[in-house]
Formats: sequence, structure tokens, C-alpha cells
Amino acid sequence: MDQLKIVLAAFKKHHFWVLCGVAVVTALVGWWLATGALDKAFADRRTEINGNFQKMQTIVGQEKHPNQQCIEEIGKKTEELKAEVVLAWKQLYEQQKQKNPLPKPLGEDFKMVFESLGPKDKIPGRYLQRYMDFIGYHIPTLFEMADILRPAPPAEDDKDTAIGEAPGRRRPPMGLAGPVYDPEAGRDYDSSLGGSYQYPTGAMGGVQNYGV
Repeated sequence: MDQLKIVLAAFKKHHFWVLCGVAVVTALVGWWLATGALDKAFADRRTEINGNFQKMQTIVGQEKHPNQQCIEEIGKKTEELKAEVVLAWKQLYEQQKQKNPLPKPLGEDFKMVFESLGPKDKIPGRYLQRYMDFIGYHIPTLFEMADILRPAPPAEDDKDTAIGEAPGRRRPPMGLAGPVYDPEAGRDYDSSLGGSYQYPTGAMGGVQNYGV
């Protein structure tokens, strides 16, 4: 208690100088805060002015400035091009829909469900199972629909390297006009291709419709 009295007495005696110090510190803090706010405002304004100046220089550098009528005509032309693009998309979709239908053995219910799905919708598991059972038998039939051409095997006399030819070079088969149709090409169907359509266990709950 006695020490507090001593401090208060000293403060009362020198209160003028203490108050002067507090005033100086307060003034310095206020000046620092005000200076920081002004610096920020100055930097923001300078950035805005420089940006507007660069825009003005870009406009000045253009030889032909579009007027309002030109802008409106450009907008009309843009809308016309958009409509033409949408029309082309629709026509292409209709062509693909007609020329690439789903195989009939999948059933009408499969077709209805498949065509009703959006790009991110999921195909129900029972239809995935049906497709998995179907595709393994369907892919080999595609070879029967295509006229697959393969080079005919060379004659026995043409298998040896001709005298004077560089090693590794072969003469073309004698008497062959070109590749020949191979009706047995479908038997070379790679089973791994069909295996890529086998859905793993747990996928029957549905997958996204990326196209079947």
C-alpha cells in the first residue's frame, strides 16, 4: 500500500510529462494508421487509373471502332450461328439414332430405359446383367457382317530370300493381286475383348450411362 502511495505521489508530481508522453505516443499511432490507409487508397487508385489508361490505349490502337449498329449485327450473326450449330447437332443425332440402333435382342424395355437416361444417370443392374450376357455373343457376329480382308499367305517358293536381296526383305507373293477375303476371321475373336464387358462384382447396382 505504501509503494502505491509512492507511485501515485510521483505521478502527481510529474503528471505533465507523463501526459505529454502519452499524447506523443497516441499521435504517432494515429499517424501510422492514417498513413497505412492512405497508402492503400493511393495504390488502389493508381491501379485503377493504370488499368483504364491501358484500355484507352487499346481502343486508340484500333483502326476501326465498332459502333452500336455493328455490335447489334454481330450479336444477330452470333445467334444465327448458334441456331445452325444446334440444328446440325440434332440432325447428326437423328442420323446416328437411325443408323446405329440398339440390337433388338436386348428388348424394347431395355431400349426405353436406356433412351430415357441422361448422361450421368445409372443403368439398373438387371439391364447391365442382360447386356453382359448379350454382348459376349454379339461381338463375334460383327465379324460376319464385315468383309474382312487379310493378306493371303505367300507361296512356298516365295518364302526364301531372293539371291542378291538384303537379309530380311521378302518378295511380294507371286500371282496375288491383293488381299483376299477371309471368312474365318471371326474365329480369331480375342476373348479378352469380350472380357472387357464383364462387370465386376458389386457393379450391378448401376453404372453411369456412357453409351452401350
